[in-house]
Amino acid sequence: MSDWTGNHTKKALVCAGAIIALVMAIQASGMNERQASAGKRLPGALGTPVRITLHGSTPTMAWSPDSKRLAVNSAFEYYGFRRQLLKYRKHLGVYVVDLARRKTIRVTPNQGYHPLWLSKTRLAWGHSPYEAGKPGLFLASVTKRAGRVKRLGTYKGVYTTLLAKNGNILFYSGFPEYKRWVYANPRTGAVRATGQGGTSFGAGWSPPKALWKSQCLQKVGKTVASVNATTTRYLLKTANKSLLLPGKPYRYRSAGAMGCRTTGTCGGVLPCVAPNGKRVAYFTQTATTGVFQLNVQQVR
Repeated sequence: MSDWTGNHTKKALVCAGAIIALVMAIQASGMNERQASAGKRLPGALGTPVRITLHGSTPTMAWSPDSKRLAVNSAFEYYGFRRQLLKYRKHLGVYVVDLARRKTIRVTPNQGYHPLWLSKTRLAWGHSPYEAGKPGLFLASVTKRAGRVKRLGTYKGVYTTLLAKNGNILFYSGFPEYKRWVYANPRTGAVRATGQGGTSFGAGWSPPKALWKSQCLQKVGKTVASVNATTTRYLLKTANKSLLLPGKPYRYRSAGAMGCRTTGTCGGVLPCVAPNGKRVAYFTQTATTGVFQLNVQQVR
């Protein structure tokens, strides 16, 4: 893993296994194109992004409300990645990428899934009983450093976690509680049912659109980011440009044909435009299982 100046440092190696890549446009990072990437600049592109390669199989990200930080997770699925999990386990966890300060903050060394921002400085994430580690719903404050991680409530079956429009945490309650989509109060831990969702895989697990607020937007103003399933590339459209971003979109291995039918992206992880519309973040694949990159590109 390279530090912010492109040099390899012992300090940077501490979080080399995280499923994050602190990436900025070349102009913002002060790097030249050769240091930043060996890739070629695309015609009409917004600039070759800086990339740092890390590890995991279930990458998700969430932009902070002020567009200055990204929350990302470093975790493996509960099946099919035993060798990679053992190899990279000491580097897993939940991380915050502070773009303004050019720092990465390791919030927890334990696996976490679907991190979300409750405010500019407060994070939440979940962990189900299937994955290696302690299950539950977790919170932590993150300013210049990470605060103490607190478990919220007693639920173990915490699957997808999202920011609810009413300020609560919305999560899918599966095995062992099986309460479907529920709200969790981030102050008290009290859980109440939403009355939505099913127990069967597929549509029943889809988040109820009316209840949650996305922190991974595909459209902000005239900036639109998407996955083109036909060309398997990331497409970015701005007020005056339409271009393909470098790299192949990261695809969940388990997506298969069903993923193509239900998502239209064939399992490709969607890119995320910052709330202010000035940056776009996206995951790209590498040739090694469990190794990929997160890129953050300035939008102009």
